[in-house]
This record gives sequence, structure tokens and C-alpha cells, in this order.
Amino acid sequence: MVYRRKLSREEAASGRPLLLKSAWRLFPKPPKVAVLQHGGGAYRAGVQAEDCACVPPAHQHYYLALGSLAAEMGVRPGNVAELERRDDGSFDARLAS
Repeated sequence: MVYRRKLSREEAASGRPLLLKSAWRLFPKPPKVAVLQHGGGAYRAGVQAEDCACVPPAHQHYYLALGSLAAEMGVRPGNVAELERRDDGSFDARLAS
């Protein structure tokens, strides 16, 4: 299964794409780590939960902290991040314009 997300300016700047609630089942539960495969390397990305009250009731948003992979991939606003879950539980990470 593939998770796709067009990155906002804030997501690109922070290197933390939002994980929509409909995709939570694809990823490890916070605060666990997802392994992302890109360009022949394996990168550890933390799944983070943040409390939020943007609309009632209070709830959480999940993010994937890409760390050094964001710079390696050249993440920019408007890019579409594609994360495809592999049989071993890791993810192939790609960017599209």
C-alpha cells in the first residue's frame, strides 16, 4: 500500500509530513520508528504524535520525522511524498514534483 501526501510549506521546512488518520494503520504507533529505504540507504524516521485542539474535541496529529532523509531527498513545498510499505515492514520513500 502507498501513502501519498503533497507537502505543505510547514511540512517541508520541518521535514515532518503529516500522516492522515486514514493512513495510521500503515505506520508503527508513536513513538516507534519506521525504516525508510531511499537511494540504497536505510533511514530511521520517528513517528510522532502531537496533542491538538485545532477543532473540538481535543485530538492528536501524527507526523513522520524524516531527519536527515529530508535533506537527502531535497524535500520542497509542493512535492508529493510517496511511502510504499514493503513486505518486511519498511517503506520505500520517493518524492514526486
